[in-house]
Amino acid sequence: MRKLTWDVATVNKTRCEVCKGAFGLTRQRFAHKQFCSAQCLERYQAERARRTATFTTPQTSKHRSNHRPPTAFRGATNR
Repeated sequence: MRKLTWDVATVNKTRCEVCKGAFGLTRQRFAHKQFCSAQCLERYQAERARRTATFTTPQTSKHRSNHRPPTAFRGATNR
């Protein structure tokens, strides 16, 4: 007979963000994430620093640099 999914008890164990390993006696925490060792924490921080260093901002197109900002209340008269 086939097992039904609600019959099987599933236990969600928290795992390390880097290596997906189980935690030992201590766990490191950083930025709402949990790591099994200081080595995994350092690996995560190095990867995060590498990602943010390579992030580039999008360049604006040439026609926007010569664009004049719109005037407020166009067509309104001063009284």
